[in-house]
Amino acid sequence: MGGGCCVSNHPIIDFITDIFCSDSCCVGNSSGPSESEQHAKKVAEELAEMKEKSEKSSTQTEQKIMDYINRSMDSFMIEIEKINQQDFFGEKLNINTKGIREKNEQLNNQVVGCISSVLNSRLVQTDKELSTILEERDEKKRKKNFSAFVEKVKKQALRKLRTEIEKTVKAQSEIVSKEIKTRQKEVDARMAESIKELTEIMEIKEKSESKLKKKQVDYMYQSALCDLILAEVEG
Repeated sequence: MGGGCCVSNHPIIDFITDIFCSDSCCVGNSSGPSESEQHAKKVAEELAEMKEKSEKSSTQTEQKIMDYINRSMDSFMIEIEKINQQDFFGEKLNINTKGIREKNEQLNNQVVGCISSVLNSRLVQTDKELSTILEERDEKKRKKNFSAFVEKVKKQALRKLRTEIEKTVKAQSEIVSKEIKTRQKEVDARMAESIKELTEIMEIKEKSESKLKKKQVDYMYQSALCDLILAEVEG
């Protein structure tokens, strides 16, 4: 008794179970996972492994980009500081370096996680293109196509990031250029005012000197006239 598929080690229960339990109820209980289940497990493992690998690679790429941007910014800021130290006819440009650095920080924030975000949104079994690749039963072919898919998506992410960086750098350059031009205009205006004041001073000086010369001539004439009169009187 109790030789059926559902054994409880109780004679009475085993007897009743043997009567009502057909052979079909226990089909597959002793066999391993099906081919579909094995494939699904492999795909899930490959996807998890690829996500981890892509995350690491993306982080390294983003860090390289950030390092390059920061090195370029440091070199640029050194030049800006040099300009700020220069004296333009008694005036300094005093370019807003704080605002420039804040813009650079915004650029860094755009870089961090950009590639990973794009990859993570595509490295899911619900992705139409990827799901077709993952259905491939040939493991070697599937892995090859999977790697090619990841590389393609990564390049798309890099192009997107490049576009964002170019837009931000352009906006940043315009801000810096505008800042320099604004400060130059202010300096030029003050210089023009100083030149105007200097010109007015020179004109006043010239007028004063002209008046002084006229007075001097008048005095000389009066002095000469007095001399003539005295000469006539004394003569």
